[in-house]
Amino acid sequence: MTITAPVREEKSTIVRFFALPRRTRAAFAVLERLAPGLGARWAEHIWFTLPQPRASTVPPVDGPAGAPFAVDVEGHRVAGTAWGTGPVVYLVHGWAGRGAQLAPFVAPLLAHGYRVVAFDAPSHGDSAPGAYGPRSSTIPEFAAALEAVARLHGPAHALIGHSLGATAVAVALCDGLPAHRVAFLAPMASPISYARQF
Repeated sequence: MTITAPVREEKSTIVRFFALPRRTRAAFAVLERLAPGLGARWAEHIWFTLPQPRASTVPPVDGPAGAPFAVDVEGHRVAGTAWGTGPVVYLVHGWAGRGAQLAPFVAPLLAHGYRVVAFDAPSHGDSAPGAYGPRSSTIPEFAAALEAVARLHGPAHALIGHSLGATAVAVALCDGLPAHRVAFLAPMASPISYARQF
């Protein structure tokens, strides 16, 4: 009798750390001693770079089609979609994700009388590259995008943030973005622990 383990479907927004190739680790060891500034810039580039995009299926939104919108965030175009009328609920995706991944929330929120707004953070989905260029972004950039989208669509009744999007929501709240309700889905326990691992 053969026993096989169930196949786990990989989620595109789950951040997995990988071991750097031996040559890269050796290069960092040399740079640490001879040119730490150059090594720091290279490490920063690696840290803020999104993983290669994978083919993924985005769930369709049950119900009415949303209205696309775009907003300028510090000279960069951020794209999104809005549905319905009423108090606004913002959906904030995670690292290497996109707003449409939170589509299963749209129909239930609309049914309860909310306006739902989702957007793609800079360098994600249909949005233009952010300040750090293609396939790069930061938590402050996510937060700035949320704040700009909220200025366009109105005060947040609620914010739903997934993974790194939850951290961006927390940053925006600390920066003064008001909201009556907040829900975090799989938030990072501590961004510092990720930095230590890196």
